[in-house]
Amino acid sequence: MEDRRQRGDVDVPDAVLGSTVTARTPLDMVQIDHTPVDLILVDPIERRPIGRPWVTVAIDVFSRCIAGFYVTLEAPSSTSVGLCLAHIASDKRAWLEAIEVDADWPVMGRPRQIGVDNAAEFHSEALERGCAQHDITIDWRPLGRPQVGGVVERVIGTMMELVHGLPGTTFSNVMQRGRYDSDKAACLTLAELERWFAVAITKLYHLRPHAGLDGEAPLRRYQEGVRALAAEGRAPPTPRDPRAFLIDFLPVVRRTLRRDGVVIDHIHYFSSALKPWIERDGPPRRVLIRRDPRDLSRVYIHDPDDGGRDGPVDGLPGEGPDEVHDAQAGGVEVPVVDLHRAEHDDEDGDPAHRGGEDGG
Repeated sequence: MEDRRQRGDVDVPDAVLGSTVTARTPLDMVQIDHTPVDLILVDPIERRPIGRPWVTVAIDVFSRCIAGFYVTLEAPSSTSVGLCLAHIASDKRAWLEAIEVDADWPVMGRPRQIGVDNAAEFHSEALERGCAQHDITIDWRPLGRPQVGGVVERVIGTMMELVHGLPGTTFSNVMQRGRYDSDKAACLTLAELERWFAVAITKLYHLRPHAGLDGEAPLRRYQEGVRALAAEGRAPPTPRDPRAFLIDFLPVVRRTLRRDGVVIDHIHYFSSALKPWIERDGPPRRVLIRRDPRDLSRVYIHDPDDGGRDGPVDGLPGEGPDEVHDAQAGGVEVPVVDLHRAEHDDEDGDPAHRGGEDGG
């Protein structure tokens, strides 16, 4: 903490060193945390209760804006963190339009630092490799000092208070819930909850006066920060290719490349783009693979021959072994491979945030 303070990255009051972190610019520091949502969801077909979801929330410490979130029925994982980071970095206009929310959510870009606790998903290879590739510093919360993550925890508490007004809420504890039948009252699906979060964030939370900002609204503070950067000829760095950015944070596995491709969890993946590697002399090559657990039809294999500077190259439809051809002939969708080339450069970003140019 002392080292970062001496570099000028953050303001840390002497009297409470480690208890607060105040970023100097938008996306200078983003705190990320998870919580189970105090709500029972229903399935979209029969509208029956299916349990409580989890939400991963990211807070821009400078403005207190919610920089991104990800809601899922799965327990927190490196995938949750990666998808939340992708949401932070993305232009949210198309997503808001797709879920029919007419609102402004201008927060977008690559964080300079992320503040997290010491849960396993924040120490995953996927997160550490992705952050290294995109020059994002991981600031793990010191053990025994929970107040360091207080910004994101307070915002999560605020959002849960809003959730307590929804049908199907579980409230914060049994005493608050009393005789309220959360399962019987439940009526929201996962997609509907995601849309509700978008509305609550953009139309309520971002526009309300914030005590931590001396009564200023988070959205206004963010916009002021962006204007101040623009006056200096800077802007929060934005990934050139959002898809490549997401891939860089997907879970990592390693497999030996065989003549028929690679196998993960009894699923074969093949692309003709792998042939140059397969046909090389020498022992079989062990490759680094990323896979999105939400879509097992495709994997992304890191291409070590490109120097790590180009964008991803799409794989071709599955081809190779006879059984793959037979499956295609029968109309079966065959898993394919993308050769993935790590993205490093940002678009319209602040050169001070880029690797090799940061004097800190």
